[in-house]
Amino acid sequence: MIDVNGTGGSGQTEPASNKKPAAVEPVLINLYDAAKVLAVCTRTVQTLVAKQGLPHVRIGKRLLFRPESLDQWVSQKEQRCVDAADAADSSSSTTDC
Repeated sequence: MIDVNGTGGSGQTEPASNKKPAAVEPVLINLYDAAKVLAVCTRTVQTLVAKQGLPHVRIGKRLLFRPESLDQWVSQKEQRCVDAADAADSSSSTTDC
């Protein structure tokens, strides 16, 4: 006898798996979530986009952000502040990061 149902010849089907699909990490987050990640208000995020080059994607009227890009941007800003502080120590001027 040929097993056309893949049931091993028992005639019964296996119960459907109760597994939930794996959670999908979003590729892009919205303005509000970006503000949470950066611990600032949404208006500050908009200002950082306009004046300080915060990396973003605009789809229609929506501002969207890659979490990895936000992290990288903060790291770059942090490094500039460290470098500027080192330079300030040697020249005794103040810096604004």
